[in-house]
Formats: sequence, C-alpha cells, structure tokens
Amino acid sequence: MMTQVRQFHFQQGPELLESLTNLSQGLKTNGYWRFQFDYLARQNKATSWYLGMVDGRLCCSYSSLWSTNNLSKTLYRYVSQAQQPKIKAYLSELHQSGQIATLSPKAVLSEILINGWAHKWQLEAALRMKILVDMDTYLTLGAGQAEFIEDDNLVNDLPFRGYSVADLGKISLERQVNWQQFKQFLPSMNLVPILNPEKFLKANLNDSQRIWVEQQVKHKLPLSRIASRLGQDPLEVAKAFFKVSKCWNYPACPSRTVVNTNDYGD
Repeated sequence: MMTQVRQFHFQQGPELLESLTNLSQGLKTNGYWRFQFDYLARQNKATSWYLGMVDGRLCCSYSSLWSTNNLSKTLYRYVSQAQQPKIKAYLSELHQSGQIATLSPKAVLSEILINGWAHKWQLEAALRMKILVDMDTYLTLGAGQAEFIEDDNLVNDLPFRGYSVADLGKISLERQVNWQQFKQFLPSMNLVPILNPEKFLKANLNDSQRIWVEQQVKHKLPLSRIASRLGQDPLEVAKAFFKVSKCWNYPACPSRTVVNTNDYGD
C-alpha cells in the first residue's frame, strides 16, 4: 500500500496551492497543514500558518491551533453582529471570566446560534473570509515547507462542513491579481483615504452609501481600521475607496509596504 504524503516543499504561492489541493483530495484524517516560510525565518519570526482540515476540506486558518480565543477574534473581525451589544458582551464576559480558555469553540458557536445572535451562514462566512484574507498574506511570502499534523478532535470542535480547497485556491489566486493591480496606487492598507470630490460626485452610490463613505473618511482612519470596524473584506473596502479617493495620507510610522494587512498573526 502506498504511503500517503504528509509534507511538501514549495517555492511560490501557486505551487503551495497546487500541492495543498492535490494532497488534500486523498486526505483521510483530520488535522492541520502547518506551513513555515523561509522569509519569516530570515526575519526571525517564528510564526507558522495552520490550515485546519476536516474530511479534506478547509475549515479554519490561524497562526496557532483552532481555539475559542481564535474564534472570538474572528467573530469580532468578520461578523457584523459582533459589533452589536449581545455578541460583544458575551465574548467580553468569556474573556473576563477566563472561560475563553475552558469553553470549546463548538459550545460558543452553539450559544450564539441558540440565542439568535447570528445565523449559521454568517459564522461560516466569517471563517471562510478569515481563510481568504490569510491567503492574501501568506501566499506572497515565497518558499517554505508544509507538514500535516493529525488532530482527530478537530471535527468535534468545528461543526461546519468546511470549504473546497480547489475553490478557495482559485478565488485566492484571483484576489492576488486584484491586490497586485492595486499595489501601484495603494501600497498599504494602513493609509488614510482622502476623498476626490469629482470622483465622489460621479460614483454610482446612493444617498446612504455616500453618507457612509463620508462618515468613514471623517474619522481619518486607515483602510485597515475601516475594514475591521465594518467587519468587511479588506479587498472590497480597498476597491470601494479606490473609486472615490484622490490620494492617501501616510501614517507617521508606516508598516511594510504591502496591500494586505495580516501581520502574520490573528
């Protein structure tokens, strides 16, 4: 019987995705693909990238293993309801009481669903977006290696079916093209947008959308903060403000000059 390959090396993002897709198709066990990148090693960053897999499908993406703490960060960032009082108060209580370290992610998700604070599709979409945004960053880091770590308990703590590796890989490559197109004009999501009155006037926006854009610009927040406050995809926020902005203010201490904002962490 042929032994299943559980590790591989890669040189670029597309090669990583190709190997990940091929090897995950025949994966019969649950666990994590752990990725390490030569670039991060040269920068003395010990960060690894973990992709959770259940039945050969992608379920979560973090710089550490799946946990209630990681789940809470994702809910705050990518579920719009997380900005509302009930979910925010619940998660805050878990952190203050220390239950964030003892309650399982499944228990937290069940509590949110039972109380009607969010729909299942919204929670699934949040995990999916977290995977895609992480791919925006990690697929640009070049060469590295991957190994699969078994975890039979993962299926019990992740009550969602997950996502096709091939489908998310295809979407991720399309996002890479979009980010590359923006890079010439928008070198970092940590820049503050300044409206172009002419562009803004001609933009295909209704009254509520115009008010929303003006409110975001008024606070003089960088695009990364705007996306986080809204629980939105940073790529979509970049597209929206690119259409109505004339230039960008650089922060006093700009971060590395890349479009996406994940700083190799959660």
